[in-house]
Amino acid sequence: MIAGDPRGRSRDAAEDPHAPFFVRRAPGDVAIFATGPGAAAFHGELEQHAIFQVIVQYAGMARRGCRAGYDRATFAVESHMPVAAIETASTPYPRGLALATLGAAIAAIAGALLAVADPGQGWRWLHWCGKPLATALIFVLAWRARPAQSGRYRRRILAGIACSLLGDVFLMLPGDLFVPGLVAFLLGHLCFIAAFLDDSRFGARPLPLLACLGYGALNLYLLWDAIGAPLRVPVIVYVLVLACMGGQALARARLFAERGDAQAPAARLAALGALTFLLSDSLLAWDRFRGPLPLASLWVLSAYYLALWWIARSVQRVDTAIGAGAAQ
Repeated sequence: MIAGDPRGRSRDAAEDPHAPFFVRRAPGDVAIFATGPGAAAFHGELEQHAIFQVIVQYAGMARRGCRAGYDRATFAVESHMPVAAIETASTPYPRGLALATLGAAIAAIAGALLAVADPGQGWRWLHWCGKPLATALIFVLAWRARPAQSGRYRRRILAGIACSLLGDVFLMLPGDLFVPGLVAFLLGHLCFIAAFLDDSRFGARPLPLLACLGYGALNLYLLWDAIGAPLRVPVIVYVLVLACMGGQALARARLFAERGDAQAPAARLAALGALTFLLSDSLLAWDRFRGPLPLASLWVLSAYYLALWWIARSVQRVDTAIGAGAAQ
């Protein structure tokens, strides 16, 4: 709550009909009162211009945020330093969409497992319906995320999920469509890399990238004899791109954490999704070339949907901006 003597208002502000109401009623000295956790940090008095310049600066942003559907906006001004923070809540967690995605993923996994145990009962159709549906719902999650990291980041993540959806279709249909599916997922990983490069340089932190490349090389070495000669070049290219995707996501998350970036939590989600994608594809490769693995569909698809979900969640921006307050 802000209180003061309305007689101390600025003449210019009072006469400006377009100024916000709290500027037209500007007090001379402003007392700030707060309740709730951490309230002790937000009390005291500031000179009129020191607080009002900050409020006016962010008033338009708050109004735009409310029109965009944010459910609350909180302004906090600290009296002990000239810094103002504005925090606008993002769209609420999509629980209905999460439950629908979970149901589709369970259907895909159950259909695959039951089709192996009892091929004659038509369980394959449950898998064919559930698998692309779960990926499509994750696409909707990324598309609806507000506010986004950036328009380019969202578009590139959406393109990557769309390519993954195409790869899902290729890999689940009858016949040997492994290579088309591999190409679709390869394009998807290139889209994810492009998204992670939107706000960070490639290899900005080389150790995570080298670690992921080493992990991919180790899996190639262990599986090399089981990979047929016609597939070796496509698999090498795919592993290289997949490892770069995981390494870039991890390097980006580390970079954001080191510099205290407000988007570090979203970057961690993207890195977690990328590393889980590495795990999912590793399990798929071992099942295909060295398998079969027990309950392979359960492990592969669970990791795959978690990976896509976390990457899609990284689209939503942690909407906290900190600006310098007015200095004397």
